[in-house]
Amino acid sequence: MFEPYQIITLPAFQNNYLWLLHDAQSAVLVDPGDASICIAALKENNLQLDAVLVTHHHNDHTGGLAQIQQQFNCPIYGPDDLRIPYITHKLKERDVVNWKSHVFQIWRTPGHTNSHIVYWNSLAAHLFCGDILFGAGCGRNMEGDVSDLFHSLQRISKLPENTQIFCAHEYTQVNLDFAQTVEPDNKPIAERIQQTAHLLKAGQPTIPTKLDIEIATNPFLRSHLESIRKKLDRISLQPEIQAFIQPFHFQSKDEYYFAIMRGWKNIH
Repeated sequence: MFEPYQIITLPAFQNNYLWLLHDAQSAVLVDPGDASICIAALKENNLQLDAVLVTHHHNDHTGGLAQIQQQFNCPIYGPDDLRIPYITHKLKERDVVNWKSHVFQIWRTPGHTNSHIVYWNSLAAHLFCGDILFGAGCGRNMEGDVSDLFHSLQRISKLPENTQIFCAHEYTQVNLDFAQTVEPDNKPIAERIQQTAHLLKAGQPTIPTKLDIEIATNPFLRSHLESIRKKLDRISLQPEIQAFIQPFHFQSKDEYYFAIMRGWKNIH
């Protein structure tokens, strides 16, 4: 029997979101970059910590693991990456993590880092995606081939449109500024800019977002559109973008145009 859980948003650092899933008794943490924030939330809500889920090795996602492991001695799930020394259960594509009645499928999603993974709960339609996809944007290509990032995002884009996306940073406003540069006449982008400004002014997060919103407003899920590709053709002539795409070997026009978009955002 599927029993819904609640999700608490834990802001950290300048713009991170750490996620605390709970059923009023026990909890799971996602990407606990700051142990003190996580431990305070567990105590405040009188929760037992059952497990930790990690998407990738960057310190703002893993910085709290040592203290959490020492204090709670619970399973820590994450990618098979030696840069994350506290992982107790190393995950690969098609693995699952079970918590209570919940099943989180593991997808390997390289592109931001080579070992990046995401956690997909199909019954709840929840995706915990670390730094691979953001509100109106995506992660930088820090390792590997930019085409890996493209294919990871394409895979996510095929999830049900009602999927709630729990990413790890509050980048929506700046990403929408770029999205409007790409598509100045896109009405959903203009509407989302207003909604985002209202939320931020009220001190509210813009995350989670939903996949149908991303498909309508996120330029990294829209580089297949002919109107955008005409603009990308012009932008691609800039030396900084040529330098960005030069090391990569593209197998399709889809990969090529996505790479131009990523290079454009890098210098925007």
